[in-house]
Amino acid sequence: MTDTRPGLQALLIAPDEVMRFHILAEIKQITIREGWRDYQVGRPVMLCCQIEPWCVMADIVEVRHCTLAAVTYTEMAADSFPTYVELLEGMRRFYPDMDLDSPVTVIRWANVRGKMVNEFRMKVVAKARSQGPVSREEALKSAERVAELDDQEGFGELIVEREGEKDD
Repeated sequence: MTDTRPGLQALLIAPDEVMRFHILAEIKQITIREGWRDYQVGRPVMLCCQIEPWCVMADIVEVRHCTLAAVTYTEMAADSFPTYVELLEGMRRFYPDMDLDSPVTVIRWANVRGKMVNEFRMKVVAKARSQGPVSREEALKSAERVAELDDQEGFGELIVEREGEKDD
């Protein structure tokens, strides 16, 4: 008798270069999909794009079924949506009939891996090494710029504190 193994599951990712960067850098580790999907915690999942071919592997670490209105603020923010209005608008790009009562599956993953991830990490390390040591002031300027960009994107509050400074 032959054991039947479940097939490899995949999540199709939009052909968005920023989203791909966030997946490779393990910034984006969540997706919200229409309908109640049969993804299972502990199973590997392939994250890929069929339009601009690329793929990586990851492990599913959380699956939750709910309505769009029951998606938490933490889940929305992790998927780059600061409000329900923006979440609904974003979901309607792919699912035009979506409303707040629509069933959805929230899927989280971790441990992104594969050739593309390895190459990405090598490029990041090589770039950091080529730039040489960074002064404390340069690091603070960079952190402040990241906080400024974060504010523009609306992902919440990122505060840069300088050592020795205190709010009065």
